[in-house]
Amino acid sequence: MTAFSARSAARSTMAGLALAALALAPGALAPSAADAAQTGDQVTLYDINDFHGHLSQGRALACTLTQARADVPNSTLISSGDNIGGSEFASFLQQDNPTIDFLNALGLTASAAGNHEFDQGYDDLVGRVADRADFDYLAANVYTADGSRALDAYSIVEAGDVKVAVVGAVTASTPSLVSPAGIEGLEFRDPVDSVNTAIDELDASGADYDVLVVTYHEGADVSASAPGEAPETDSAVFRKIVEETSPEADAIYTAHTHKTYAYEAPVPGQDGEVRPIIQTGNYGVALSQLTLELGADGDWDATAEGNQLLDVGAAPLEQCDADADPAYLEASGIADQAIEDAAGPAAEPVGEIAADLTTAWDPSVAAYQDGVWTATGPTGGSTKGDDRGSESSLSNMIADSMVWATHQDSYSGTAATIGVMNPGGVRAELWYAADGEEGDGVVTFAEANGVVPFANNLSTVDLTGAQVKELLEDQWQRDEDGEIPSRPFLALGLSDNVDYVYDSTLPERERILSITVDGEPLDLEATYTVVAASFLTEGGDNFWTFQEGTNRTDTGILDRDAFAEYLTAHEGIEPSFAQRGTEVQELQRGTQDGEESTPIIWRFSQFESRSLGAPQIQSVQVTVGDQTYEAPYEADASTGELAAVVELDEWFCLPAGTHEATVTALPETGTRVPALTLEVESTGDAPADCGTEPTEPTEPTDPEPTEPEPTQPADPEPTQPSDPEPSEEPSAQPTDDATGDPTTAPVVTPVDPGAGDIDAGSDRDDLARTGAEIAPFAIGAAVLLLAGIGALTARRRLGRR
Repeated sequence: MTAFSARSAARSTMAGLALAALALAPGALAPSAADAAQTGDQVTLYDINDFHGHLSQGRALACTLTQARADVPNSTLISSGDNIGGSEFASFLQQDNPTIDFLNALGLTASAAGNHEFDQGYDDLVGRVADRADFDYLAANVYTADGSRALDAYSIVEAGDVKVAVVGAVTASTPSLVSPAGIEGLEFRDPVDSVNTAIDELDASGADYDVLVVTYHEGADVSASAPGEAPETDSAVFRKIVEETSPEADAIYTAHTHKTYAYEAPVPGQDGEVRPIIQTGNYGVALSQLTLELGADGDWDATAEGNQLLDVGAAPLEQCDADADPAYLEASGIADQAIEDAAGPAAEPVGEIAADLTTAWDPSVAAYQDGVWTATGPTGGSTKGDDRGSESSLSNMIADSMVWATHQDSYSGTAATIGVMNPGGVRAELWYAADGEEGDGVVTFAEANGVVPFANNLSTVDLTGAQVKELLEDQWQRDEDGEIPSRPFLALGLSDNVDYVYDSTLPERERILSITVDGEPLDLEATYTVVAASFLTEGGDNFWTFQEGTNRTDTGILDRDAFAEYLTAHEGIEPSFAQRGTEVQELQRGTQDGEESTPIIWRFSQFESRSLGAPQIQSVQVTVGDQTYEAPYEADASTGELAAVVELDEWFCLPAGTHEATVTALPETGTRVPALTLEVESTGDAPADCGTEPTEPTEPTDPEPTEPEPTQPADPEPTQPSDPEPSEEPSAQPTDDATGDPTTAPVVTPVDPGAGDIDAGSDRDDLARTGAEIAPFAIGAAVLLLAGIGALTARRRLGRR
């Protein structure tokens, strides 16, 4: 794979000297296995990542591995981290000990440390976990306070007659992903720089090895669209892994983002050379199989069919049982026993649901079928959508359960107003179909625990309204060093009394435009009690604003228990597909001068839910007074994003005064847009056709972005740009007549500020939404104020800056 390197030269020289020595001294000892590697020799590497104690996949994974390597003389199994933590109930209940035993039985030889390996703290990892594991945990980029490495940087393992050097690293975002107390004094450095340093140290040590692979617990934020293709991502972290990892590495394994790809990328500084880049997804649903062959140039390259992901779901279990491979029998026996030991408490029912409650599924794994968002592959068991950049029915419901728990008589602390759930904390779906003998719709304790398995205590913290806004701005991610992580946007789950509008094309920290709580505009000066898992309130997942809050209180309630008890109290829950956050952009500012006019053009998006079962949004309507405008909700030609571009071509016929505007997505799902009003001032004679049947609208002109008026320095690189073009033909016409005085472009003003407290019985129920509750929204050439700014008078444009 790599060009003739110093490592290759040293090996060739050593082999030559050894052969010469043998020729001169027939009785001399044979060279070591590594020295004796010959052109054409092969080694097969197997890899998993983000297994997370999914022992329900244990038998199938063990079968797939033992079948694949049965006739392979030189092979080894490695992992890219997160073997434990966030685990299935059977493993969680027993502190992940069965998972470690299971991996020992499979012959795992080395693993990168994942961030979840630090869930119970560094001492637990280097103590209990490392003591039980027969394999090495590696992290070249983790350092202690005295400057020494906290874990080994590399390990040399034997794959039959081939020696494989494995260098590991964990995501530098680990401090924001685990409890700070457990990693106090540790420094998590840049993984690529640290890996390259470790490779230099390895070569300088004179250690004997043949193949060098790097395993990062970090990766791309999207999956590849097809086998053999690279993921289409602009992630700076992933790009550095691919482009700057030492050319000495023969293959690169990645993890952490739960994505899937297996392809070859150019080796930096070596024209024409490529090397494999691999991630298997998660939960043991796929197994990487990579075969490398020693070429005449001394490098190990992937064979023609050597880089592939094996489908664990296709494991021939009956054949494996018949073959009785010792590793298979031992590993599958450990998994089965752990599941049996947990069966009693796991099977206890905690509630019932009326339909699947899921995370968001992105278009790579789901599509509309008969107007319903439907998985394109198998569902049930451990399959999961895990689109963390989109809000979901399940994440929002968990946020509801947190608020609900603090309103129960059993809790004596301050009841929360707002609930917040991080999408990465939702680890499984709630399937309606029975997984065992419990019956369809019945949710067992194991299933509830699988959704929120980390056993975090819930904490409350007081945030001002201004800090609540900043917390929503934190969804566009920056790590503690100010860098954009591999997941650039994390969509928070929010309790059902919170709604907000944003524009992702605006500068950072200025994207949230309007927020309501309990239907009232957010009061920036008021204090709101917010509840979330302790991990999040400590600033986890880069939601740094939580650290600025006051009165942080441990409720003593486990997130898992709050969720399970909420399910018990709300029998027959159906998913809500209402979106808490929607995006609105002004594409064109309307003008009117006598008989001449241009339409107002607005773009509405993020009205669709990506949770399975969600209806396909067909159109968006905007109503002001007696005029209603409608546009189809369809894929944008340039970005592919679903959106509706609504044109108001006779807005100038509205009479002077204040108007409420309503936005409605059809079919209605319960999505609400924060309330705003439209102020219209009279300027002269009305056009002659006002009050008559509408004529064909004027073709819109291309909008010109307005200059930003930021209240703080703006980041020049928005993380989720959306740059739609206005449609060539107007897509909406008024459906009703309107009469009135001629007007200038309207001015938007917010409703009166103020917010009430949440009531344990919200106006949204737990059933699927069939009638939308769309609050009035501003239409026109708008100047938009953040709802509820009170005495603050600075105006903010809604549209391009």
